[in-house]
Amino acid sequence: MKILFFAALRDALGTAELDWPASPGQTLADLRRQLMAQSPQWQQAFASYARMSAVDQELAHDGTPLDGAREVAFFPLVTGG
Repeated sequence: MKILFFAALRDALGTAELDWPASPGQTLADLRRQLMAQSPQWQQAFASYARMSAVDQELAHDGTPLDGAREVAFFPLVTGG
């Protein structure tokens, strides 16, 4: 599955996307934990900036199952103005 990172999260991680193996029964929270376990830098970046998530371009919560998902996106809160 493709993992996308946007805005300040992308800058903090130094990458805009990853290809990540999907696991049966995996939820968005499971994926978040796996990504944060990559390094202290990833843990800090997620803690600071990964406030919202989308699965296949629909806003999602940590309990969202990822079975069959093609794309997951993480991004900071956004404001308009």
